[in-house]
Amino acid sequence: MSSAPPVFISAADVERLLPRASLLLPGLEAALSNFSAGPAGGVEQPLRAVLRVRPYRGFLGVMPAYSAADDALSTKLVTFYEPRGDSAAPSHQATVLLFDPRCGALRAVLDGAVITAKRTAAVSAIATKLLMPRPAAVLCILGAGVQARSHYEAFTELFDFTEVRLWNRTEQRALQLASSVGGAVRVCGTVRDAVCGADVIVTVTMATAPILFGEWVKPGAHINGSHIVLFSGRGEQAGLEGAGRRADEELGAGGGFQGGGAGGVGGRDPVRGRDFCGAGGAAEGNKTGTARENHRLQVSGDGS
Repeated sequence: MSSAPPVFISAADVERLLPRASLLLPGLEAALSNFSAGPAGGVEQPLRAVLRVRPYRGFLGVMPAYSAADDALSTKLVTFYEPRGDSAAPSHQATVLLFDPRCGALRAVLDGAVITAKRTAAVSAIATKLLMPRPAAVLCILGAGVQARSHYEAFTELFDFTEVRLWNRTEQRALQLASSVGGAVRVCGTVRDAVCGADVIVTVTMATAPILFGEWVKPGAHINGSHIVLFSGRGEQAGLEGAGRRADEELGAGGGFQGGGAGGVGGRDPVRGRDFCGAGGAAEGNKTGTARENHRLQVSGDGS
């Protein structure tokens, strides 16, 4: 085996190699389908292990995976910290390590920030492609950070929305994002104004309490919930279950809870026992009803 040092792939390199979200979709759709196929899909991906850094209200996540179809062995290390006004550091930082599956040697170190932003938005786009109502004219994005930008770029490339709405708790940040993306974006003063009548809703905020309520969402709308509450002290699973409970209670008895992370797989809502499927299950054809008949909530882990 070669003893060459690992290659370093910077954020600029990732941007250059993956300039458009559409380039990610074929590989991600295959990976999601393989994950949802269980052992036959050849994907080994344990649940993310999370270490709390209690003195600084932070977390370190470790996310390993092996894909037999790609013969690829890798892990992502991600840190996420509660935003603080006295720190200029990003709330999320990530590094991806690529290993030689034959011997375990480290082959590459990749900056994970751009990969995370683009991959999360692309997975949301896959779920949206499969589950959104037709026609879908209005896109609503709640949040104005890195994920909001990546979702805007992916969704406006892949779909033909006639209106894009944006809301953020700090309106100035929403205005800054809207002025920088190069397309027409309407900044809304309230969440309700932003979501009412929207066909597709993307939630990419750091909110630790509910901001989106079912009575504001029109029947058939598709929701990409790309944030998991970790700062409440309840942990990741509680945050996901809370999202499922909120969707079921607020969106009514016909609501379909679609949960999971990057490779969400069909199963049962642990809170109410209802059927759900994530992006992986949807890619595999595991859908409950149609987007026109039910509200939909697809949860993909923010920063995963």
